[in-house]
Amino acid sequence: MRAPVYRSIDAASTFLGLAFPTEVLLVLTVFWFTVILGTPGLALIATGATYALLRLGSAGKPPQYMQHLLAFLARSKPTRGHYSAAARSRPQPRFPFASVAFRDGPVTPS
Repeated sequence: MRAPVYRSIDAASTFLGLAFPTEVLLVLTVFWFTVILGTPGLALIATGATYALLRLGSAGKPPQYMQHLLAFLARSKPTRGHYSAAARSRPQPRFPFASVAFRDGPVTPS
């Protein structure tokens, strides 16, 4: 028997069109800080502007775009774009006294 409702594990979890939890928490954080530091009217304006900027910034982009962009920027800043130890190391010189054998090269008939 097939289930009447199927939910993919890759389905985006959204709340008012914002990706949950990152974008929703950003909007709620802006609301919370502006309520504490300002007036309720200012909080509504700032929250609405944050919501509009997030919606316009992610329009036409794949799901979870902002989260992936922020994670990419957070990883790339401290390492200047290099992610692995092999990428950070300098290229090693070739051994000059032997031929270079390619292990996965094309097969030549003998």
